[in-house]
Amino acid sequence: MPIARAHHFVPQCYLASFAPGGKINVFDLESGKDPFSTNTKNVARERDFNRLDSDDLPPDALETAYAEFEGELAPVLKKLVSGGACSVDDFSYILTLMGVLAVRNPRYRANFADFQNNVRLKMLAMQLSSKERWERQLARMRKDGARRTI
Repeated sequence: MPIARAHHFVPQCYLASFAPGGKINVFDLESGKDPFSTNTKNVARERDFNRLDSDDLPPDALETAYAEFEGELAPVLKKLVSGGACSVDDFSYILTLMGVLAVRNPRYRANFADFQNNVRLKMLAMQLSSKERWERQLARMRKDGARRTI
């Protein structure tokens, strides 16, 4: 089975709720380009966005898990859009969707990467704050099995 490469960070079943006839209107606020209409398959996606680099899991394991969740979510959204009542189980799918939308997007990923980078820089600055501290760090690294330093 081929590996999915076009990964949506906004589920297509969610977008379909706003897309009569499968088309959605797109407004690119960053570029200021004129709005246009397109298929939900063409928006809120990025190549390999959910790809994993792991020795233990296939590269599309996360995308596969999201697809399974979205398959279960789709009928819940259709029921809600048509005015149906929300069961406790349905409500849990909606809450999970809210969490997924909050963290599965390029902006969140960039902010988290910036945070991680800032933490690394602060840790490095602490380790290099004095010659003595750096030498203690090197000694700990050698004790833990490091063979070579920069």
